[in-house]
Amino acid sequence: MDEIDRVSECIRKAPGAMKWFAPWEADPNVEQSMSNHDELVRRIHHAQSVGCHVEVQSLKLQFADEWLRLFIKAKDPQQNVERLKQFGTVLSAAEKLGFDAGLVARLRAFAAARNGAQHGFVAGQLTYASIEKASEDHDGLVGETYRRVITTSGRVLTAINWPPKWSDRGDMVVDLRSLTDAKNPINWL
Repeated sequence: MDEIDRVSECIRKAPGAMKWFAPWEADPNVEQSMSNHDELVRRIHHAQSVGCHVEVQSLKLQFADEWLRLFIKAKDPQQNVERLKQFGTVLSAAEKLGFDAGLVARLRAFAAARNGAQHGFVAGQLTYASIEKASEDHDGLVGETYRRVITTSGRVLTAINWPPKWSDRGDMVVDLRSLTDAKNPINWL
């Protein structure tokens, strides 16, 4: 069974359980992106287990950035998301399109903690213990961002609009049931 058949079967058995997201890049490197996504959770857990909290924060921030870009593209398909170069700009664009303001504020605090860790440790502005605490204080935030993006944007797939005639290389289909799966490691990032 190929991916289209798998999604078709899911849509047949659980209408409304799948959502489609357009790629935010003009020419996405799909294979490398899929490989990196598969590796992401493992890398974050490894970095946590060996105490590399700056790496944990950086990887989590990249994941949040990716999903916020998908949110922006879903809400405003004409938006040139590739031109948004910094996380703060991505956050502001998402907020203007209705992304939860409280979550935006927490993501800004997370980004500030990560930037402080990147630039302040060697300069003596903070201790590594404070970086670890900041990392732990934001546990679950990226998973919450992921769930919020998926529940508030994207196109619900039905038997009527699947398989899509409007698809592009890099399209992403998400099974909404994964949001409530306690075994889904993304929910805990």
